[in-house]
Order: sequence, then structure tokens, then C-alpha cells
Amino acid sequence: MKYSTVLSLTATFTGYVLADTPPTCSTTGDNTPITSTCCPRAPSKRLRRSAREIFARADSSPTCPTPDFYPDSCCTRQFAKPHLEIATFNLQCGANEATDTVDDAVKVDIVGCDTEADLTKDTCYLMISSTPVGSITDTHLEISTTQWTSTDHPTIDPASWSFTSYCVKETGVCQVPLNKIPGGATALCDKSLYVAYHISTLDDTTEKTCTGDGTLIPGQPGNRWWEYLTLTFTCPQTCNGWCCCPSTQTPSTKVCPLGTAMGYKYGVNPNPMPINLNGNPVGPALSDNSCKRWGWYFTPSKASLQAGISGNLIVGAGGNDVNKGKDVGTWSAILVGSQLNFEYHLYDDDSKGHFDLAEVHVYAACVKPSKCSPGQYTFVDETLTGNSDTSFMHSITVDGTCSTYYLIFHAKVNQQIPSTETCPAVVP
Repeated sequence: MKYSTVLSLTATFTGYVLADTPPTCSTTGDNTPITSTCCPRAPSKRLRRSAREIFARADSSPTCPTPDFYPDSCCTRQFAKPHLEIATFNLQCGANEATDTVDDAVKVDIVGCDTEADLTKDTCYLMISSTPVGSITDTHLEISTTQWTSTDHPTIDPASWSFTSYCVKETGVCQVPLNKIPGGATALCDKSLYVAYHISTLDDTTEKTCTGDGTLIPGQPGNRWWEYLTLTFTCPQTCNGWCCCPSTQTPSTKVCPLGTAMGYKYGVNPNPMPINLNGNPVGPALSDNSCKRWGWYFTPSKASLQAGISGNLIVGAGGNDVNKGKDVGTWSAILVGSQLNFEYHLYDDDSKGHFDLAEVHVYAACVKPSKCSPGQYTFVDETLTGNSDTSFMHSITVDGTCSTYYLIFHAKVNQQIPSTETCPAVVP
């Protein structure tokens, strides 16, 4: 939304992007969106005018899960993707847990499992690694889908552990395909996996044995303190197929001069009271000769203006009959010391219409004007034609000592309509 030149040009283009072609993406799944609110996607889009370019704005994003690389697509198929609830553990390198623990030294990741088809491939694997103090000299691994007991536990000799072959001995990195774990990837959903991860380390001349810091492995000989980790899995539904939303062509529009707008105030007993330019219902006419036209002025007290006043902008209220007019926006004004701050805000939506300002004229003084020509008011800006000015803010210096002020809010307004329609006659 663009304001008057007293605001920065940055504000002029905030929230707008150049209209471009909808993304072209390959179609997978069965083309039926999983959620009914997904496709056809119908965001509120409309064309906006500027002095240089035509812009389009999308007011909402898709309401269904979408791949990051197709932001305007709909999910058509999902799969249960394994996810680790906790992926970082401590490493214990001695019987004394208080002194022999390396915090957050064991990392567990699920790698290469991004589609349903991946789950059966060797490239979809559980990766375990560690960063102990010192270098790694040996690595062993055992995995079970059931919790170990005193009669069912890893063998005493870690060299015979069944998953050690998936580890690199001197790096401590183990990569176990999920399809090699009993039951495969789908068997992990909402279940736990029990992992005995064992490494030997050398720190200068000190050799140590380390395991993932978790639960004591049962059935161990003597004072062996080795432990195992419990990995808990969930399988959130993740998009595995998508289709592009049908692109909705934004209808072309054109801008038509609509006519003159005057400030008004609705209500049975509006405060301030709008007085027409000929002095009705109360108050003096602004001029005997040059104000014989429709329109209104206001005479608020200083206190009222300091509190702030507001109203509507009406186009085409011939004979001061507001029922004939069109409400195109709002105005407001407030007195701060000797500065009168005023604002115009025109409607710019599908329900009330799309309007913008071509000219702005404001009269503000302690006495009524001797002439009613808007071009001779206190403030005049007739340079807005050709820009998309739905709002206008400005401040002018006035006499701050008046007991009563005379105010007129005037504008020339454009209207945006479909290009297939005919511009209406301009309302004087």
C-alpha cells in the first residue's frame, strides 16, 4: 500500500511480488488431494496498479502439507516416515557416571528415508556416531527390537555382536539399513529399538571402554557396567506424492475516474455535524456565489479536534443526498498543537470495491473560506493520478488558538473495475 510522499518508498512496495507463472511440477499420487481444503486452491488474488508495473498478491498459503520445492501444490499421497524422538545421548567411558561421562557425544540420525520406496532400500539407514575424548580404536554394535533381560542380552564378547559389520572400526560410525532390522522400517513406528553401542578409545596412553549412556545391560560378568540406549520412534504422515493446484487466472482490470468525494459524517446526531456548503441544515453558507454545489464542511471546537474526528468519503451525493452517493472510504483528523494531522483511507477489497486517490484537497482554518474551489484550499495535492494510492496521510500547520475550526475534506477518486466493463460517467 502506497502512502503520500512523506512516507518512504519502502512502504510503497511492501507486500507485493511480481506476478509470475505458476510452478510446473511432475504429477505423482492419484491427483486427489488428501485434504478437501487443499485443491483447488483459490487464494484471494487481484491486480494492483503502480506507476511502473502490474503486481499480484496472494493473501493465503496452501492449507495442506506440501513439499518445500513445490510451494503451490497439494499432497496426494502420504507415508509413515520414521522419526527419532531423541537423537542425542551421553557417552559413558568408565564405571563412575559422575566423572566418566561425555555429554551429548552420541548422535543418532535417520538418513535417506525421504519416500515410501526408500524404506526398503539399503540407502535408508540408522546412523550412529560419537565424539569421545581421544581417538577411537574399535567399534561394536548390537540391536534388538525387544528389551534385553537377564536371560536374553548381548553376548559377553562384543566382537560377536551381530550388527558390528555395519560399523567402521576406527571412526565409530555405524550405518544400519532399516530393512536389516527385524520387521523393517514400518515395525519401528511408535515402538522402541534397543541399541548397545560400544567403542574403545585411546587418549594419550590411556585406554578406555565407552558405551552409550542409558540402561545397564543385564547379564554382564563381574563388575562390567556397560549400558544400552533406548531409541523411541514415531512415524508422522509425510507427503509422498503431490499435484500442482490448478492456476486461477486473475481477471484483468482497468482504472476509471469515478468523480468527486466529500467528507461526511453518518449518524442521527453526528458529532461533528456535517454542514452542506450552502449552510444547511445549520450554519452559514461558505460563499454566496461559488459554493452552489453539493458537499459538506465541519465546524468542530478546538477540544473536539484535539480529541480527533472522523467520517466517511462520499462520491456522487448530488443535492447533498447521501442515499445517491457511494461510500468509498474514510477520513480522520486530529489537532496536535498547531499541526493538523489528517488521513484518507479508501476501500480496497472485493466487498466494498477497489478505489484509489487521484487528488486530495483539505481546507483547515479559523474562518470559513471565501472561495470554494478545492484548488484554493489550505492543502492541495493533485499529483496522485497514475499511482495506486489507497491511503494518504499528511500534516499541515494551522492556527492552534482557534476556538472553532472550519474543515473541508475533498478528493478526486478512481475506481478499479474488470477490463470488460465500461467506465461509468464521472460524477462532478
